[in-house]
Amino acid sequence: MDEDGYLFINGRVKNLIILSNGENVSPEEIENKLALNPLVAEVIVTGEENGLTARIYPEQAVVEAKALDTEMIRLQLQAFLDVYNKKSADLSSYYRPGDPEKIRLYVVQQKKIEGRQDV
Repeated sequence: MDEDGYLFINGRVKNLIILSNGENVSPEEIENKLALNPLVAEVIVTGEENGLTARIYPEQAVVEAKALDTEMIRLQLQAFLDVYNKKSADLSSYYRPGDPEKIRLYVVQQKKIEGRQDV
């Protein structure tokens, strides 16, 4: 935290997630693949409940341009993640090091902070 009270996050403490089956997963590789979708502004993959969860922050410009509501955002991101999970499951582990068989989706809605002015 700096002298003005801002907190900066620069990266992870660890660059590998070890799943319950002992498999080492690189979340950054998965995040880079998921970030290719135009609806994804930011993504973070974490290890939770013996699996992986992708927390996705939607790209607001795309949301507004397509007039997507919360449910449509979730459905489109889930469809994209389902395709990713299927492609990963169809490949041998040699070609997909660290990719899990299934990643769960959690969509985080960004809200604009109204009335805040930085000095």
